[in-house]
Formats: sequence, C-alpha cells, structure tokens
Amino acid sequence: MRALAVLVGWSVLAASASAAPPPPREAEVRAVSVATVDGKPTGRTTPVTVGIARNRARVPSVLVVEEFTGGSGDQWLTTLWQAAFVATQATASSLLHFGFSLRVGGRIDGPSAGLLTASTLMALIRGKKVLPHTTMTGSINPDGSAGPVDGILLMLRAAAHDGVKRFGFPLGGRQQVDASGETADLLAEGQKLGVEVKELGSLDEAYLFLTGETLPRPAAASDGDMELWPAELAAITRLTGRVRADFEAELPALETALAKVDPKSAASWRELIERSAREADDFAKNGDTVRAMVVWSSLLTTTRVATQDALLQSSLDARDLGAVFAQLEVQENALPLERSNLRREIDAHFPNTTRANDIYALDVLESVVTQGRALRALADAKKLLALSRGASAGSFTDENYQAFRRLTRRYAEDLLRLREELKNGQRFLALYASLPRLKKSMPPIDAGALAASYASAGVASRASFEARAGAFSQKDEAWLDLVAYGDLLATETDGRARLVLAARQTIYSAYLVNTYDALGGQVDAKGVFSIRNSRALAAQLELARVRVLQSCGRAKREVGGIPFPARMRFLNARAAREGSDRQKADTLAELWISNWWCEFAVRDGKK
Repeated sequence: MRALAVLVGWSVLAASASAAPPPPREAEVRAVSVATVDGKPTGRTTPVTVGIARNRARVPSVLVVEEFTGGSGDQWLTTLWQAAFVATQATASSLLHFGFSLRVGGRIDGPSAGLLTASTLMALIRGKKVLPHTTMTGSINPDGSAGPVDGILLMLRAAAHDGVKRFGFPLGGRQQVDASGETADLLAEGQKLGVEVKELGSLDEAYLFLTGETLPRPAAASDGDMELWPAELAAITRLTGRVRADFEAELPALETALAKVDPKSAASWRELIERSAREADDFAKNGDTVRAMVVWSSLLTTTRVATQDALLQSSLDARDLGAVFAQLEVQENALPLERSNLRREIDAHFPNTTRANDIYALDVLESVVTQGRALRALADAKKLLALSRGASAGSFTDENYQAFRRLTRRYAEDLLRLREELKNGQRFLALYASLPRLKKSMPPIDAGALAASYASAGVASRASFEARAGAFSQKDEAWLDLVAYGDLLATETDGRARLVLAARQTIYSAYLVNTYDALGGQVDAKGVFSIRNSRALAAQLELARVRVLQSCGRAKREVGGIPFPARMRFLNARAAREGSDRQKADTLAELWISNWWCEFAVRDGKK
C-alpha cells in the first residue's frame, strides 16, 4: 500500500476565483527569537520589513534582504517560503502572483517567525494594517496550524523589554520552564510584564490577533459530509471483497511454502497474517469501510511476501543459487515493464482534458512516482548481488553466506512490494471506471504551475535541515522518501507526476520538521518512537481535523462537492488517530494531505 493510506476517486470539482495581485505593500513587525550569547540562550527582537509586489514573471519569487551578511540563517529563508505558500493558500491566491520579500534589521534564524510572517503576508495581500506593538512566535504547518517552538518565555521577556504590548504563542506552549528549572505560566508572566498574552492555534487566530480583523472562512463541512456516498461505498466494498478473495486464494500456496521452512519462521508469518486479518474484520464490523480496505490490501501484500520469502528461504537453505537468482530475475524483469504499462494506462484513461481526469491521474500516479527511494535501494542491492552471481555455493564462508541471505531476502521483498503497489494502482483504475460518470465537466488543472509552487516550498524546507540528514534518516524513513522526491523532481517532465512529487515533498518536509523539532519526536535505543510535547500534538490533530472540514466546506460551497480523495484520507485518519505516538504523528500528515486535496478542489493553477 502507498505510504500512510490509499487515495481514491474524486467528486465534483472546479476552480475558484483568485484575488487580483495588489500593488507593492510593506509592513514592519518585530520578530522574536532565541540566540546564544556568551554560551547562554537569550531572547531578542529583530525589526523585519515584510513586503509583497506584483509578480509579472509568474515564477516563484522570494527574497531576503540583510542589513549585513549572515543576518538571517537558512531556516529563516525557509520560513519565508513556507509562510508565503500558506498565506496565499489561505487567501485564495497563488504563490505565483507575488514577489515576497523580508528586510532583516539584525541577526535571526529558526522557524519561530513562521506564524508572524504568514499572518503579516495575509494582511498585505488583503490590504489590512497590522496592529502596533504586536508580535508572536510559532512555526507554521501546511494546513495553517501553529506549530510549537522552544524558548517562548525568553522571547516574551525580550519582547516586553523592547516595548511589545501584545504577544502571541502557539497552542500547547503555555507552560514553560525557566532558567532555574521552575515552570512558568505564560499568561501569568504576561500580566507581570504588562503584556497581553494570547495562545494561538491557527493562522486564522494569528491573523485576528495581528490585525483585529476576522479572516473570512466558509462554513465547515460536517463529519457527515465526509462520509462515502452510496455508489462510492458500494465500489469500495466490491474492491475490498475482491482483495479479500485474492487473499484467501493465496492461502494454500502460503501453507505449501511455509511447510518448507523452519517452524519458528512459519509460525511468525502465520501470527502476523492472522492478527492483521482479525484487525481488518474488526474495522469492517465497526463500519470503518475505508480502513478495512486499507488493511486487507496490506494483508494481501504481506501474504504474497510471506509466500515468496518462504520459497526463497527453501532455495537458500539448499544453497541452490541457480533457483535463487531465477526467482529474483522474474521480479526484476517484471517491475520496469509494469511501471511503464501503468503510466501509459493512466494517460490513456485520464488524458489532461478535464479536472476529473487530472484528479484520477494524480491519485493513481502515486503508485508509480513515489517509489524513488525503494528503486534507489534496489539498484544498490542489485549491484551487490551481481557480484555474487558468478559464485558457487561452496565459495561463500558461513558469515558471508548469512549476509548474502539477508540481502537477498530483503531485495526480493522490496521488489515484490513495489510490484504490489503497481497492482494497487491497477485496482483503482478499475474502481474509477465503476463510479458514476460526472454530469459536469470542469477545466483541467495546470499541473505545471501548481507544481512550481509546491516544489519551491518543499525544496526550501528540505534545504533548511539537509545538514541534519544523518540524524533524520536514522529516526524516520520519511527523510529518505523526501530526498528521493527531490531527486525525481529534477528529472521528471510530466506535469501531473511533478505535482504529486512536489506536493508530497512539501508535506513530508513539514512532517519531519514538526515531528522532530517542534513536537520533540525521539526514538529510544529499542527503536520505540515517542513525542515529548504530547499536548501540542493533541492540539494539532484537532486543529488539522477542523482545517480539513473548513477547506472541504469551501469546496462544497464553491464547486458543489468535496474531493473523494479528501474524504478517503479523512476517514482513514479518523479510524487511525487513537494509538501510539507514531500513529498519531502519521495521522497528522494524513490530515494535511486530506486538506491538500480540498485545496485542489478550488485551485487549478491557472489563476
């Protein structure tokens, strides 16, 4: 299955009218940050002039002007990219409409000015003034929710010292630990300092705090609006039934294969498969149709992996290298052909002529274009295995043969999982064909223009923490996916494929920064993942859910329908949000992607 969940389908979509680009405008604010002075963390404020201008070139344009060289760091530039991206989304405009600029009057770095910068840009786009003596801190997430930052108490004290009278901070950060180790309440601290202190959950609240103006928002969709329609539910139920039937048909071959391996290994596979089957049944019984489909599809893949692995182990145990390499060659030869065939089928079924075709194509393309990391790993493994093809079983030492076994099994599993993902794409091609035809045909998406916006924001995010790639890759494989998306973007020419890669790069850049920097994600020596700031994570999950409903409410109002992929993601996230910290963090990304599909409903890249 594709990462996090499966995307399927689409409902009635159309473009929205975007705001006309305004003349050049500027606003001066004071950004707050934490710096190290004489080895100690110190809060400070920095004058920043935020500006927008018409962008006649219609290419992404972001500029930081420094008072002196090195005044702003890499994360500051990234913050501007992210803020510009989110601010234009929130105002129904486009990143391509404006040239964005920041003039920095001192030294500053870090993500803590994201909320302030985004809300200031929104004020400039909407022609509103910012309130005097007002500032805030907080990072900004792709759906406009506020992300936590460190050092808020130091920032508040520095802001009060420099004349700030109103100070906002992200939801979940009210309790702060001071230098003595004591816990301080920011609201009580603000009263002592004579500063109005406000906890902010989202860009909407930040905009209100900064300008005194309420950002117009459509009525949110209801949870009922996100449910599957009868025809959609029937189609998903049929698909789930076919997947389950395929799973049951695989069981005899699985048992035959498991009989050839050691009992302990066979028992481990059986336990995993039986547990997953019970889980899928439980979801179905509870009416979680989408989650049941996801689990059954994953279980089918696991069953095929188990069968292949058992057969491969049998050949490895017998040291029959000819049989081992014959099995690998079948998979190796099939994968590239299946990839190219699916891309051709996508283009044939869904040409770039209507919005519906594009949404269907984008959805199925995820099965093809997001395999970059795995393909690169396969290429490395294939080189190593190639060195072994000329060897005989007797030429391996025991230690080398065990390493060869591990590499071979891993390589074979990765090959099969990639092929299964392509088969999953084939299933959705058939699913779309079974859905009722749309009565209204909407103009196609200018995927190239939208991809430029997403790619710019995503590349900036990735660049800000690329120096820490080693740490990220050890914590989370999403980093490796992110690197692969960037590599593929450099060579991909198809506009819709580029849009899928660019959007996922933007989402997963934010996911990594938010999870490991803002929320304090950590992995212990046993590989167990946990979140330090659990209150902030809970707040973000609720805000993300609300934001999805708001965005889908806008789609419902403006174009008369909510994207089917948004509803699928939302329903899957709703079923999966109660669990481990890892599941909660993944659910947050799932909701962000659901919101992304709602944004697609009203943004086609042409305006």
